[in-house]
Amino acid sequence: MFLASILATSSKTVRGIGRKLERSLKRRGVAGTLKFFALNIPSIVRDLAPSRRQAKSAQSEYDRKFNVNTSGEIHLSDLDIASPNSAFGNSYEPSPPKIINEMIAALDIRYQDFTFIDIGSGKGLVLLIASTYPFRKIIGVEFSPELNRVAKENIRNYQNSEQQCNDIQLVLRDVTEYVWPSDPLVLYMFNPFNEKIVQTLVTRIRESLEAHPRPLFILYKNPVANRVFEEGNFLKTVRFSKAYAIYKFKGSGV
Repeated sequence: MFLASILATSSKTVRGIGRKLERSLKRRGVAGTLKFFALNIPSIVRDLAPSRRQAKSAQSEYDRKFNVNTSGEIHLSDLDIASPNSAFGNSYEPSPPKIINEMIAALDIRYQDFTFIDIGSGKGLVLLIASTYPFRKIIGVEFSPELNRVAKENIRNYQNSEQQCNDIQLVLRDVTEYVWPSDPLVLYMFNPFNEKIVQTLVTRIRESLEAHPRPLFILYKNPVANRVFEEGNFLKTVRFSKAYAIYKFKGSGV
């Protein structure tokens, strides 16, 4: 019985990888697929484990409460993403609401002065939670059309008496090509891609600050590439833990 269960699970995993391989070959060709799988095979196998599949199908308490669909984990190989940077991205996984609130509440700022941007906004969970704070504006930047469509629907369906910001905008774009607004900014990211893209992101942020110096904070959930932020020498570490890091622009005066 135990052996049969193991064999059945293994068979499902192999079939799942086969489906991902077929989709990737159509989308990326042989060379692109080899590169994608070399970078992502550990997370692909992990996502196909029974416990992860069960987590994908379980609707979160947050979703039930606010009639939205933000839960589950989705590997990028299951999505139709045109950007070549999808090979360096990580699976979609919603941030824990408690941690999001803790990070935003830790900011010693006047929220009305800041635009909040979620880098890799997925289904829009972070945007919805951020809207319970009085930010000037909230923007989600996402390069998956499928996830972006879900986010649009969630924003339409979301009803919360505690919502304080109704100006929520969605931008369908690779964040490496996104032009940062010249407003004071709070940027949020939940480890959306690997260190190569983080380096590009940090460079773009620095260039924007050099062109338009202004207050800027970065909320970084699961800060595995923290070294990139710290080596830039233009950000100050406000808080750091295994769960998240908060950085701010040294020249902001905030």
